[in-house]
Amino acid sequence: MKNLRSQQGFTLIELMVVLLIVAIIAAFAYPSYISSVQKSRRTDAITSLNEIMHLQEEYFIRNRSYAKDLTQLGYSANTIDSANKDYAITMTVEPSACSGNNTQTCEAFEISAQPKSTSTQAKDDTCQVMSINSRGLKKSQNKEDETSTASCWR
Repeated sequence: MKNLRSQQGFTLIELMVVLLIVAIIAAFAYPSYISSVQKSRRTDAITSLNEIMHLQEEYFIRNRSYAKDLTQLGYSANTIDSANKDYAITMTVEPSACSGNNTQTCEAFEISAQPKSTSTQAKDDTCQVMSINSRGLKKSQNKEDETSTASCWR
């Protein structure tokens, strides 16, 4: 009778099967993970837009006009970065010739957030432009310039 030794370790086939299973799970999990990260980073834009909206309302109470640009609200430029630097924030006013004071009042505004090209949010095809106006109307557009408000402002 032969003396049988006990085997230790795994065979190459067993390792390859485990590797295949892990690869299949990763193939399904990774896109979902990226989507979740993009959704969570949208809050950076929403927070910035809401902050500027609040500052505009305070400015309106004091001056009976909306501010004509972001510098009148205390920012250093008319295009600013969001808190996490994923979005560029801009603002437009109506009428465009207003000055932001009692003599030439700004009657309406729209604040927009667009992903910066250097940010990972630039690949967020669902929410390429997010905006809010002086009436509180929230809008967003996807990569094809179609409305995607319901999925972006959650």
